[in-house]
Amino acid sequence: MWRVANAQITWRSSTHARREIENRRREYNEERPKRALGGPTPAAYAKQLQ
Repeated sequence: MWRVANAQITWRSSTHARREIENRRREYNEERPKRALGGPTPAAYAKQLQ
C-alpha cells in the first residue's frame, strides 16, 4: 500500500505495482504534453534535441 497526495493506492502484488508504475511513467513521458517544454511530450522534446 502506498500513500500519495492524500490518496491510498493498493496493489495486489509487486508485479502489479511495477506494471502500474511503468504505465504511469509511460503516460507521463509519452502521452501528456508539457507547457514548460513548449507543448510537446517529454519524449517528443527529447527527440527534437537529437
